[in-house]
Amino acid sequence: MDEIAFSSLLLAAVAGLLIGSFLNVVIYRLPIILRRKWDEPKTTDDEDPKLSLSYPPSHCPHCKGRLGIRHNIPIISYVLLRGRCDFCDAAISLRYPLVEIIALLLSLLVVLRLGPTWEAVAGLGLTWTLISLAFIDLETRLLPDELTLGLLWAGLLLSLSTAFTTPFSAILGAAAGYLVFRMLNYLFALVTRRQGLGHGDMKLLAALGAWFGWEALPAIVLGASLIGLLGSLPLLMTGKLKRGSEVAFGHSLCLAGWLFLMVGENPLYRL
Repeated sequence: MDEIAFSSLLLAAVAGLLIGSFLNVVIYRLPIILRRKWDEPKTTDDEDPKLSLSYPPSHCPHCKGRLGIRHNIPIISYVLLRGRCDFCDAAISLRYPLVEIIALLLSLLVVLRLGPTWEAVAGLGLTWTLISLAFIDLETRLLPDELTLGLLWAGLLLSLSTAFTTPFSAILGAAAGYLVFRMLNYLFALVTRRQGLGHGDMKLLAALGAWFGWEALPAIVLGASLIGLLGSLPLLMTGKLKRGSEVAFGHSLCLAGWLFLMVGENPLYRL
């Protein structure tokens, strides 16, 4: 491994850890901010009414104790604190170190796959956004427009460089990802009187279509369906999930989209 490749991996590892810590802020705070914007009834949160992604500073959600630098070292702080708050001894969610570890590992894999290139920088941005969307979907069944539409526009603009697909394919991918699946969802609701894909799922699929082109959509949808099925089977077998129950699909789309970044190809574009 040459010096440039090693430096790129080291930089990706550090960036993955630091960004992973910030992603935890996004995953926790963005749904609360959105629900307040929608004027939904107050639930269990008693956060500061001025809550944003940058304010107030990091603190324990239980006792509101302000976290110092030693409490915010990715992964290490969780281990040293043994998974408990330094002030009130409340348990710290395992999601915090898990997101940081995932961000670290996936960042390294992206740079290994794409090399020290600006395409890898774009891939890292996509990866970190998909991590946020996946965990928000798992915890709240939301796929915020602030993230999905940002990905959509980023994919369309990126196609001008033909890094992952052509502008023509990207535009078709964005349109097909949303319109085709909105039509299928309408037909599904008409027949079953139940909702299929949510609007957030359609926007996320449109964003992935913009990134990878319309040719990628069948592989991404098939992959997401298989991921969702494999994830649901244990829950169905143990009775934790009832037949006919609504199941979040966004995190499966996120994983399928990231896997396409790593191993997929658009054969029609490469001809």
